[in-house]
Amino acid sequence: MVLMGESTTDDNIMRVLANNFVQKLNSINLDEIQKKTFDRFEKFTKEIPGNLSNLSRAVETMRRYVQAIGAYVKAFQDIQPTLEKIKVLDALVLNLNKELESLNEKLKKTQEENEKLQRDQLENQEMLKEAELQLKLLESELDTARNLVKNLEHS
Repeated sequence: MVLMGESTTDDNIMRVLANNFVQKLNSINLDEIQKKTFDRFEKFTKEIPGNLSNLSRAVETMRRYVQAIGAYVKAFQDIQPTLEKIKVLDALVLNLNKELESLNEKLKKTQEENEKLQRDQLENQEMLKEAELQLKLLESELDTARNLVKNLEHS
C-alpha cells in the first residue's frame, strides 16, 4: 500500500486488493521509490515468525516480493550517483568530440593554406631565379654597351 502511495486503512486495503492489486503492484516504477519509503516498513520484511509464515503463504510471498523490491531500490540508490556521473561524462564527451571535430576542420584548412603558401613560395623562388637570370643578362648587355661606347670614344 505504501509503495502505491495509498493509506493503510482497512477500507483502503480492501478496496486496493479488490481492484487488480497484482497489476497495480507490477506497474510501480521502482526507480522512483525513495529509500526512506522502504525504511518505514523494513521491519515487516524481515523474517516472519515460523508459525505466521506457515499460516499464510501469501503473506510470506508478499514479504519476499517487497524484500526483492527493497533490494532493487537499495541497489538503484547506490548506482544512481554513478548513472548521473555517466550522463554528465557522456555530455562532456559529446562536447569534446564536437570541439575535436571543429579543431580537425581548422587543422585541415590550415594545412591547405600551408600547402598553398608552399606552392606560392616555390613559384616566387622560380620567378626570383628567372629575374636574377634576366638581371645578369641585362648587366652583361650593359657591360657590352659600355665597352662599345668606350671603343667608339677612342676611335
